[in-house]
Amino acid sequence: MRFQDLLLSATLLLFGPPFFSTAYSQQECRVHETDLRPIIPSSSPRFYNHRWNDDIKVETAQMDSYRTLVISQDGCIRLHTTFNLIIQQPAIASLDSWFWVQQMHDIFGAVYVDSPVYKTFGPEFERTFIEKIAQMGINRSFNFPLNTRNFVCEVTYNPPSDARLRVEMVEYIFKEKIQAPTPPAPAAAPSKPMTTSGL
Repeated sequence: MRFQDLLLSATLLLFGPPFFSTAYSQQECRVHETDLRPIIPSSSPRFYNHRWNDDIKVETAQMDSYRTLVISQDGCIRLHTTFNLIIQQPAIASLDSWFWVQQMHDIFGAVYVDSPVYKTFGPEFERTFIEKIAQMGINRSFNFPLNTRNFVCEVTYNPPSDARLRVEMVEYIFKEKIQAPTPPAPAAAPSKPMTTSGL
């Protein structure tokens, strides 16, 4: 089986098939499948093997040889963005809460580098995550609201299996915020182009 097929199979096992709420009509939805685009900057030097599957709105990228980030998106009235970092055994240096905090910083620092939007909620999210992971530890989920967003987080680790750090960000979309997607600013050609033909 090709590596791309293995990634797709793992993605479907992690998240299941994509869903867009049927509780609302398409006219009521404020998030549409056609609005969803890759989140990771295509020219980012922090990732490689970056792939976007437009059919299921999932992107995958490797941060290094032992860490793979999978991001899924879906929604209707709310936008659900789930970050799932899969950490293989050789990269698990400690079970201390600060190890997982560093993984969280690595994810969001790389994905949202220089993002003005992240600056509006990122510092408070990071402070709260640090407090909660210290209190709850691993294999227990925790959630907390921040203004128009809610976060559901969990570190799952049961040796000898790989570890997973999962952060689901749920953002309520106000009607007045709805607008056509803004094309990204022109950037230098990436040295490691993203693949869009499937995972």
